[in-house]
Amino acid sequence: MKLLTLCVSFPSLFALASSKEVWVEDVWDPTIEGGRWDPMFSRSFNDWELDIVKRFLSRIQQKRVSRDLEDRVLWTVTKYRKFSVKSLYDALKL
Repeated sequence: MKLLTLCVSFPSLFALASSKEVWVEDVWDPTIEGGRWDPMFSRSFNDWELDIVKRFLSRIQQKRVSRDLEDRVLWTVTKYRKFSVKSLYDALKL
């Protein structure tokens, strides 16, 4: 799965986001056992928007935030998530 920002993957939901500059820590609630996502939107959803909301929630519910680990950057283009000039070149060819 390619990792994209909310504004690219779900532009209609991004338009409804309460804050366009929010950080992950702002929408992750660690007070619930195991944590949970709590994204904020500027209004309630219409019936015809529920399918895209379900797809969005389905995508993020698989992800967890661990506050015990230091932040890191992973190169998702390669199997072992290690950067190389060759992998960058190959990614740019796509």
